[in-house]
Amino acid sequence: MDFVAWGTTLIYDYGLIGVFLISLLSSATVMVVVPGWILVALAGHIFPPFLVGLVAGVGYTIGETTAYFLGRGGNYLIEKKKLATLDKIKEWFRKHGFVMLPIFAMVPMLPMDLLSFVAGTLKYDFKRFLLGTFIGELIKCMAYAYIGYFGIKVL
Repeated sequence: MDFVAWGTTLIYDYGLIGVFLISLLSSATVMVVVPGWILVALAGHIFPPFLVGLVAGVGYTIGETTAYFLGRGGNYLIEKKKLATLDKIKEWFRKHGFVMLPIFAMVPMLPMDLLSFVAGTLKYDFKRFLLGTFIGELIKCMAYAYIGYFGIKVL
């Protein structure tokens, strides 16, 4: 059974808990595209789209911590290298990371896993990482849920 068929069953059987699990699993995969957005849109047609967007946004945010913590684990490799540009990259990320996180999380085709990994590698503040990621994921998931709500009605 493929992910979409499995996810559809999960949504129908478990409701918003299923939406949360699908969102969590589809964003916890690192550098692998899993079509969770299709299921969020479907759920937006079945359940109140605001709740679907909120639950999916939380699930996607928690799922992104996988790449963040993989980056934290790989941090020792970078610390050993002591690259000359590392301090410049850290400073840039400290200044602009909170703006970049929601943008990367919100836009579907930007490599959020890569940015999450970099944030972890640079030991970016975890609370700021979660908040920035949540803002973008919430906007994206709300859009998917409302597209499902209005789009299916139009069709």
